[in-house]
Amino acid sequence: MRSTAARWVLFALATVVTLAAIGGYYFFRHPVATFERIGRWTLSTAGLTRREAAGPGGRLVWWSGGTGPVVVLLHGSNDSAAGWARVVKELVRGRRLVVPDVPGHGESDPKEGPLPIGDMLAGIDAVVAAEAPSGKVSLVGNSMGGWLALLWAREHPERVDRVVVENGAPVAAGIGKVNMFPKNREEMRETLYALMGPDAPPFADFVIDDFVRQTKTGSFGRVAKTDLRPYALDGRLGEIGVPVVLLWGDSDELLPLAYAEALQSGLPNARLEVLTRCGHVSHRECPAKFVAALEKALAP
Repeated sequence: MRSTAARWVLFALATVVTLAAIGGYYFFRHPVATFERIGRWTLSTAGLTRREAAGPGGRLVWWSGGTGPVVVLLHGSNDSAAGWARVVKELVRGRRLVVPDVPGHGESDPKEGPLPIGDMLAGIDAVVAAEAPSGKVSLVGNSMGGWLALLWAREHPERVDRVVVENGAPVAAGIGKVNMFPKNREEMRETLYALMGPDAPPFADFVIDDFVRQTKTGSFGRVAKTDLRPYALDGRLGEIGVPVVLLWGDSDELLPLAYAEALQSGLPNARLEVLTRCGHVSHRECPAKFVAALEKALAP
């Protein structure tokens, strides 16, 4: 009996070691995918439930949970719902939080080919119709998600309480010269530090290399292959009538603070709040500052 028990203990230990080795190898080879899986797990532990419906390009996936006013979090390009993992536990308190994989990102289809802005807006239509068939929603968008939020608010002002733009780019004028298609490790490091600023953490080489691989097939390039001119809001910011709050990381070289100030002057009803020493994606880089600022922005 003791011999049998010992064998089972050894077998269990060997299994754990083997699984750990496999997991470590997978992380080393696919760190970006691993981070996304961890992010999705965090969404579920925050009380959000994965949901699915038919979208403009096939499967449309989003996460939602909580009760209260509906707040929709829209990620940027080359990102997904999992990117909000560091802030969802705080933000779901006292509200209905809706976090989609915008079409062409994360688990949402299509997985390849050009990615028109119109299809992504149609995906937001479907998610809002499912989660908030009546009443108003607040839209919070980072980067491209901020652009999408303003476009959706322009089309559906009667459905929008307010828009919060986190380093979003609805106009072409004033965008900084940052290499968004880095081809190697050195170029990718330069791009990351341009986006994140001087407080960016060091990145291991294998993580940088995976970022480079992701850039080659990521959504940013797929969006760039489409005609963006009908959706650019240069000279048309006055069409956005809903209240807008600009939450801006001042270390972002792609969309510097001067860009945010120009947006504020062009929007009829906007205010600007600066997040010091934060970059392009402050909800990841400095989540505590972001949550505090967003709570203020969403306050009645």
